[in-house]
Amino acid sequence: FALLVMFVLFYVAEELSELSVAKLGYLKDGWNLLDWVNLCLLVAALVLEAANLIGGTSIQFGQREIADPTHFENMWGFASTDLLVRQLNAINAVLMWVKVVKYVKVIPFVKLFALTIRVSWQVIAAFAVVFACVLMGFTISFSVGFGNVVPQLGSFGGSLLFLSRSYLGDVDMTVVYERHNLLGGALVLLFIIGMMFMMMNMYRGLFLHAFSDARGSDAHLKQAREDAEARERLEAAIWSGLKMAYKALDLDQSMRKFTP
Repeated sequence: FALLVMFVLFYVAEELSELSVAKLGYLKDGWNLLDWVNLCLLVAALVLEAANLIGGTSIQFGQREIADPTHFENMWGFASTDLLVRQLNAINAVLMWVKVVKYVKVIPFVKLFALTIRVSWQVIAAFAVVFACVLMGFTISFSVGFGNVVPQLGSFGGSLLFLSRSYLGDVDMTVVYERHNLLGGALVLLFIIGMMFMMMNMYRGLFLHAFSDARGSDAHLKQAREDAEARERLEAAIWSGLKMAYKALDLDQSMRKFTP
């Protein structure tokens, strides 16, 4: 535990040092923001774990039970805190492995993928807003229309989970159709056409377009680097030729000085 605390403090100090040097440029890099989310989750987990450890030292297990057989020591608070810590660490594990992409950009495909995300994040964000609005509409529609007869659709959260699971084929949507053949079938059909076909194909099209733009941008950058390297080689060759000419001229003058 102490080693983990030292590790987190070291990385917090490192991020603060980078922030003091780069200032506003530091905030423009999305990886730095991801680092702070990662560190904040780690700090929150450490604080909760420390609170559990400190609170647990005040409990004398078994002594009060021996004195009073009817006594019950409620440990639910400690258990719930420990469960929250495990959930925070579970989210953090995903973020840590996402950060690995930052250090494997030397692999061409990973570099192109990162460039695609950088080029398309605004388009994807706009699509996410449209997707969320349409999904909210279907969620409310299913909950209002069939929440009283289908237990999974009885609440907004349950309806949202039900429709989200439908993307993985993990639910049986015929329960809606069986409650009302006409309206249920129409609502399911609209959901399949609107969310499965149109929205997903739109997302694929946007991502492929961004991928094409990223490839073009990557090719342009590569060509620019090659042109810069060619100019550097040409300048080096010119300077080398001038130096050789200067040395040859200097040698000719020296021979004339010492030769009658």
